[in-house]
Amino acid sequence: MDYGKPGWSDAYYRQKFQLDPSDRVAIERVCQEYMLGLAWIMRYYCAGCASWDWFYPEHYAPLLRDLAAMNNVTVSFARGQPLSQLEAVIAVGLGPRCQLDAHALRLHPPARAGAPRGDAGHEALQVLPARGPLSPHD
Repeated sequence: MDYGKPGWSDAYYRQKFQLDPSDRVAIERVCQEYMLGLAWIMRYYCAGCASWDWFYPEHYAPLLRDLAAMNNVTVSFARGQPLSQLEAVIAVGLGPRCQLDAHALRLHPPARAGAPRGDAGHEALQVLPARGPLSPHD
């Protein structure tokens, strides 16, 4: 994307969000979610996790000019429940450079694994803590 060309901001919304740049309602929705993300971060570092379920649904930020045009931002989070340790490992491990697989985590039936589920001697299970808080605020 050439940020020096005329119309770059329209191209930004088309390319990064698949939005029509004239659709102000959709752009305001993206801005609202981004502002919620800023509030989530502030609360996380000042008071603990505001919500275990909330996430920013986009990969890119809206343009600053559109954020500056926001007048009313309603901030509200549902607390939710934290992920279990296994769910957290799976969620983090499912990225593009994933080194985890079903065999290492014992997610398949024991008959196929050749060992009982939850085999405490399995090397993948050795690195996970048996118990402990997921956050220092818990």
